[in-house]
Amino acid sequence: MKKYMLMVCFISLSLSAKSKEIDNLNIYTKIGFDFAGEFDRYSFENFDFNKKKASGLGFEVALEGTTNITEKIEIGAGIGYQNHINPKGTKYTEGGSWIDFNGNEFEGTMNMDIKMPKYNSVPIYGIIKYNFDSNIGVKPYLKAVLGYSFNIKDGNAGYTEFMDVDKKTYKLSEEKFDTKVEDGAYVGIGVGIEKDNFYIDLTQSLNTASVKTKFSYEENNKQIDVTKKDDFNCLKWTLSMGYKFIY
Repeated sequence: MKKYMLMVCFISLSLSAKSKEIDNLNIYTKIGFDFAGEFDRYSFENFDFNKKKASGLGFEVALEGTTNITEKIEIGAGIGYQNHINPKGTKYTEGGSWIDFNGNEFEGTMNMDIKMPKYNSVPIYGIIKYNFDSNIGVKPYLKAVLGYSFNIKDGNAGYTEFMDVDKKTYKLSEEKFDTKVEDGAYVGIGVGIEKDNFYIDLTQSLNTASVKTKFSYEENNKQIDVTKKDDFNCLKWTLSMGYKFIY
């Protein structure tokens, strides 16, 4: 898949270089903020490591170049850095009677906080943009991107166990699992408006990724090692703004 996605970018650049109808070279600088995002749910042994909805805000910066192959259509390529929003962890709670190491019974609540790590991405992508005619002082446009997402892990999956007793919280244990994030595709579609070379747009994009996690646990006095691999795609909305240089 990697070579096919990169091929899209190379084709876009090649077509841009060969275009002779209109000689404009457009360089776009961009900064954006991610919101309303979500991740695939990652599960193991009936435990969900994250909720589907993500939390917080992410941001991205990008540099894009296009050329006009007609008066309305631009094609080109871009590269960016995306600091994604955070996966929202899950919490499991169980209350009841417990026995301490001295054999004493007590009432308490066991809590387990489970978290998946976030990842960041460096996408390289091809661009096609359609500019609409307008008589209202701003130029609306529709834009689509397709490329390859180099994904960078930011932490490991893991859990922390707490015990709540008599309004006090005691930390019992914490464990991290070796986690790897694999690269994937990058695709997006958005709309925007442009005025005096300044622009603002709203894009929905998807970074695909696979996460591989190694778990270890004991069963019948033997250590069991298990590797779990599943999709952990990031879907998000991004509000961006920037400036277009024309050469």
